[in-house]
Amino acid sequence: MKRNLVVFFLLSLSFQLYTQSFNGDTWENARKSGKADIVVTYAEVPKYSEMIDGQPSGICFEIMDHFKEFVESTYGIQVNIQNRSINDPTNWGAFMESVRSSSGGVFGLGDVSITEDRQLQYKFSPPYLANVAILVTNKDVSSLSSIEHISSEFSGMTAVVQRGSSHDKRVQKLQKLYGGFDITYVDNSAEKITTVLSSSRYFTYIDFPNYLESILDGVNIKRHGEGDDAGEKFGILMPKNSDWSGVMRSFFQSNGGYTLSDRYRKSLKDNLGEKILRLTDALAQKD
Repeated sequence: MKRNLVVFFLLSLSFQLYTQSFNGDTWENARKSGKADIVVTYAEVPKYSEMIDGQPSGICFEIMDHFKEFVESTYGIQVNIQNRSINDPTNWGAFMESVRSSSGGVFGLGDVSITEDRQLQYKFSPPYLANVAILVTNKDVSSLSSIEHISSEFSGMTAVVQRGSSHDKRVQKLQKLYGGFDITYVDNSAEKITTVLSSSRYFTYIDFPNYLESILDGVNIKRHGEGDDAGEKFGILMPKNSDWSGVMRSFFQSNGGYTLSDRYRKSLKDNLGEKILRLTDALAQKD
């Protein structure tokens, strides 16, 4: 009995150490006190949310700076942003669990897709960017003629994804519809690319901005256009118990729409490049 209690204690301690949670001021308290300490945590995603020389960098951090300015100028509330990193910001699952278990004014940054499943566990800002998911392999794999032929043309291959990600859901759906391949899991996007490059037995999905960056960096990956999946949108993540979502919505709706503003378009161009700006315009026209 004593041994079982010790094991239970150690398991509980291990889970607590693995799952980092944060607490930020609620919007209700902020309105009463006239000030707010909010916490911003992030998944390490180049150009979106990362630390460079100890300083926050990426379009998501810039969006939060603009949000802070909006709250201060619109409501007269002084906002202090605390940038807090989890132990391993490259671990997608740990990042998602950290935000889920947090409370109050906590915001999670990254290329987080807004999905129906996630909306059951989190709150989201309105979309800040549209996305196309790109199916890639290394250069040795023959081009996929049609997504309906994936079971035969990618027969025996393995999809590499991060568990719980939108790409995980995507390949699970393909496996259920067509079969013919296995699924394996890694912790971060860099591992996906490394694994795909290591052998023609693997394929994965990556977001269009990451694909474009890989091409510009000379990474030897191949796009299979028949596997492209459009329609995803990225949002700022919040705990389900957050009362900041209404304020965030007001921010995105302000002055005719934040994502139509010059400052947003400048952030998009500075961080993700002119091609992403043009892609965003094209996807917006389709909507």
